[in-house]
Amino acid sequence: MVTGSVIEKITPVNKLVKPPAGFNLKFTQAKGKQKPPKFELGPVDVLETSINGGPIEESGLMSTDLLTFAAPLEIKA
Repeated sequence: MVTGSVIEKITPVNKLVKPPAGFNLKFTQAKGKQKPPKFELGPVDVLETSINGGPIEESGLMSTDLLTFAAPLEIKA
């Protein structure tokens, strides 16, 4: 079982991205703990995992992904 949230860095921001280009998502972790564990001034909300009914433990995701859309899009920050 996996619960909780992950926060990622997305680039580029404040720039119109036209297909087939997309946005880069970078999830990071260190020693099995999600980085960052929360939004600035927000509560901690990280991934937690239980394997085969075992104890729930904090876990981290490391991944780099490309998010694409069919139409031009801009993410403002």
